[in-house]
Amino acid sequence: MAQLTPPFKILQVIDRLDAGGAERVMVDLANVLFRNGQVVTTLAILNHGDLRNDLENEIPKIDLNRTGRFSIGHMRKLSREAKRHDVVHVHMRHNLKYVWLVRFLFPFSARIIFHDHYGKINVDQSVSRALKLALKKVAYIGVSTQLADWARDKVGMPESKVFYLSNIIIRKELPPRPEEDKTGVKLVVVSNIRKEKNIEFAIEVADRLSADRAVTLTVYGQIVDHDYYDRLKGMIGELGLSDKVSFVHDCVDIQPELHKYDLALHTAKSETGPLVLIEYLCQELPFISFRTGEVISQLQEEVPDFIMDDFEVEAWVKRVEQLLSRKTYHHLIDLYRKHYSAENYFQKCMKIYEKSLTS
Repeated sequence: MAQLTPPFKILQVIDRLDAGGAERVMVDLANVLFRNGQVVTTLAILNHGDLRNDLENEIPKIDLNRTGRFSIGHMRKLSREAKRHDVVHVHMRHNLKYVWLVRFLFPFSARIIFHDHYGKINVDQSVSRALKLALKKVAYIGVSTQLADWARDKVGMPESKVFYLSNIIIRKELPPRPEEDKTGVKLVVVSNIRKEKNIEFAIEVADRLSADRAVTLTVYGQIVDHDYYDRLKGMIGELGLSDKVSFVHDCVDIQPELHKYDLALHTAKSETGPLVLIEYLCQELPFISFRTGEVISQLQEEVPDFIMDDFEVEAWVKRVEQLLSRKTYHHLIDLYRKHYSAENYFQKCMKIYEKSLTS
């Protein structure tokens, strides 16, 4: 492929921009690239969804509105859009397989870069035949070193086509936190509702804490697994916590909400990010997280007391009490700026594009 120089014409592809970690990454990446002079278009295989309004107004937004996976008309339309770009940057594995099929049937020369956000890598390192086929002749970006290792070791991708790019969050500049007359301890969990997120453990911690003080727990997230959600609601009722544990399912911008809380809990057993921990940092909200994901690896030396190695309720309760006894957490914003600046992210992404387009 002939060498290209920026600005690049970049097509960012996802199925739908609902609230979620991968979706937030795509929005932030598209905005960062656009603000730094790249020619960016976003394409939603279905439609742009709730996060559409978080994209810069000037970024062209294409809704493919696919009605069936094998709709030839929609495949042709995606191929035509790809032909207008240098890079087709695809997010999430199921979307990669679809774009691979489109390119097989209706070839285009744009380089495919696949951005892997797979959150179950700790418990599932399998490689399906379809995924392995789709990963041929693409450049691979893993959001964790574990994913990059998987691409090399399990898939057999060459070193020159595998890259690691840790996630960032664009910090929202918000008014100073209001001085609130808080009664009791207000805990928060931000997580879509599925069993891998282990939300029942956060409820157990809140239940144990409520024996000694007034405690509320608010869970922000969309219902992905309705059976699991029903089990959580049943558990809350059995523990007599119906007036203490609540759910919010329609929040697409969590940062302005975080000032309401004293502490966040992150109880997932397997993560690649998790992206929400960066949002806690940038809004100076302390958190306790199980030791999983790239963010924890990056921060473990600097905030070791935020990290737990087990799921022992009493140990988490003790750690909650320790963290709540402190007055301020202003140093968290410094950690955010050190590790997750948009400028560093842009430079790393551009290096990946340049290597991919010239190899």
